[in-house]
Amino acid sequence: MIEILQRETRQPLSRVEAESLAGASLTGANLHAADLEGADLRGANLRSAHLGAANLRGADLSGADLEGVNFREACLTGACLAGARLLGADFSGADLSGADLCGADLTDAWLRDQYTGPFKGGPGPANLTGARYDAATRWPRRENPETCGAVRMPRER
Repeated sequence: MIEILQRETRQPLSRVEAESLAGASLTGANLHAADLEGADLRGANLRSAHLGAANLRGADLSGADLEGVNFREACLTGACLAGARLLGADFSGADLSGADLCGADLTDAWLRDQYTGPFKGGPGPANLTGARYDAATRWPRRENPETCGAVRMPRER
């Protein structure tokens, strides 16, 4: 069994009957301020989960379904989100410095107000090589995601 703890109080937020969180179904889970540092969440389904203020430093979320996830004020420093499905995800106030978003789908995602990350100092910029976005994706003002390797997808008809 895996116990997910609140990052400051260390009180249990959730218990999952599994050996690993890789591939786990945590759809709509309220994991606000959870301590998931270094967690293996590869291929997990976290659709519409609340991960605001969570510590996801160094977590592996590659290939995860993160559609509509609230990452507000979350720490994603050095996290791997390669190939993740991040449609409509909200990164307001999040720290994405050193995060790997290679090939991630950022359609309709909100990155405008992230604390650090692709365009703001921090320990290193996020890797956006091959990340896909569309006209609805919100980036920091005066920044061009294509200079970081992101690819704008044409509108579907």
